[in-house]
Amino acid sequence: QLAQPDLAARWRVLTARARLRAGALNAAAEPLSPYDTHLPDQAAAAVGVSWTRAQIAIHRCDWGNARRYLLTARARAQDAGTRRTQAGLRAEAGHFWLRRGQIDKAIDQLERAHQDLALTKDAELLALVCAHLGEARLLGGEVDQAGRLVRDALRTAKQARSAFATQEALRVGLRHAHISADIGRLGELVSLAQDLLLQRPLDPWGAAMAAQTALGHLELGDRDAARRWLTHASKLAPEDPYHQQLVRLAQLAFQAGTHDLEPTATAQLAATCRQLGLDHLSRLAVGFTVRWTGKPENTHSSSLLLDAQRDGDRYTACWLSLTPGSKTGAVRNVRALGYVAMAAGVALPA
Repeated sequence: QLAQPDLAARWRVLTARARLRAGALNAAAEPLSPYDTHLPDQAAAAVGVSWTRAQIAIHRCDWGNARRYLLTARARAQDAGTRRTQAGLRAEAGHFWLRRGQIDKAIDQLERAHQDLALTKDAELLALVCAHLGEARLLGGEVDQAGRLVRDALRTAKQARSAFATQEALRVGLRHAHISADIGRLGELVSLAQDLLLQRPLDPWGAAMAAQTALGHLELGDRDAARRWLTHASKLAPEDPYHQQLVRLAQLAFQAGTHDLEPTATAQLAATCRQLGLDHLSRLAVGFTVRWTGKPENTHSSSLLLDAQRDGDRYTACWLSLTPGSKTGAVRNVRALGYVAMAAGVALPA
């Protein structure tokens, strides 16, 4: 049967997606190599190939190819796409913009995907969209709405019995609880995250969640547990550069919390994220540097603040504006957005 081109294409797509779920990004690209020059003739198979390639490129932070594959998939899906396919491609576009730090664009795509997926039975994809939309809302300054979306994501991921979606929802939930200083919720989510990490100790996709779990322990006052989970996150060694930088950011936050941070380390993280096109993380690292050194003139923070405001990235805009000695009005604005930990002077990025 695999001699039939369309069936062969579908099999290759399934193989690539299975490898992607296993965290093997380089291996995931291999089954799709026969389509480097020509897509399958059948439209649905062509959409599957381009969509999967877009997913792999997004996780590689290969933005040019990710955009090209997404546009190709969306063009093919106009003729052969179901509502679920159209929503899924919008979800990928939203994930693309979220990672890049262009929050307003991410919200636009993810909101539309969320509305369409509510009418389908794809619980796993809906859970992922809820988690990513919740993160986008959180970074855009809509903290309460973000919290509701994260709860929806966790509930829907449980219904789907998807560990992959549950990990993303827990990662975002931990970030939300940390940023909003909801200590009770933070402790609850730390416990849930630990249980899942112990069930799946070798899953590379658990690295970012483990890093957030470590930050949660640090916030809760257990430095030894924080150190253990950071070590675990590092050992998982994700191939995804975005998740690598999330782990590195947590490591630097731990060092700051234990008064053992070299300011040059945060500057190096900012430079690495900038090279990868991860604008949100780059700005966050610069904000961390400003908070640590008190010397914003050395980090070009004024131009980055304008970039963050342009992109709707209110979280890093606040990090960049709240320098030591900030006026009361600035602190009041941060608190009004729901960034309670930041307003209280907690200098650890989440």
